[in-house]
Order: sequence, then structure tokens, then C-alpha cells
Amino acid sequence: MADLPATLVDDIDEAVDLPGAFEILRDAEGRPTDMLYICPCGCGHTGTLRLRPCDERPSWDMRGPIDRPTLTPSVHHILQRTTGGERTHWHGWLTAGVWRPC
Repeated sequence: MADLPATLVDDIDEAVDLPGAFEILRDAEGRPTDMLYICPCGCGHTGTLRLRPCDERPSWDMRGPIDRPTLTPSVHHILQRTTGGERTHWHGWLTAGVWRPC
């Protein structure tokens, strides 16, 4: 799978056909709290990443411009959870606004 540019959108529900699209949710003071995204593989599934600082785990550090963010650690998009554990559907990095698979 090739690298894919991430696209900042105002409403993730209107970007279901745009793999790698993301929306930033903010708290009452305007601070980023969560990132909603569409899986970069093109399957159309969505995910949510909690942004630090937060007390919940897992959570991600977000740096850089809001339209070209870098997240750490890597993103494991979990497609399903089973009684035997989790199955990673897509695993990679969001670096400088580009999704890069591992």
C-alpha cells in the first residue's frame, strides 16, 4: 500500500468516500481532543484517536500544523475485536499529513 495524503475535513460524515480524511474535535476552549478518521486503506471504516493530554489510554501526541499533523505513536486501526484478542486491519504512521503504512 502506498503513502496517502491526509485530508482535513469539517465533517467526517461527509467524507466517507475519502480514505485518509480526518476531522479534529475540540473542547469548549478550542483545544483538540479527538481525531476522527477514515481508514487509509480505502475500506471506508472510521476510527477515533484520543489526543493528549488526556487520562485515557491509548492516546496520541499531535504535533505540527492542524492540516498536516504528525501523530505518535503509530496508528493501529482495529477492524474487529474478538474473544481471542484484536485484529489489526491497518497499521502505520501519520507524519506531516501523510498516512504511511508499516
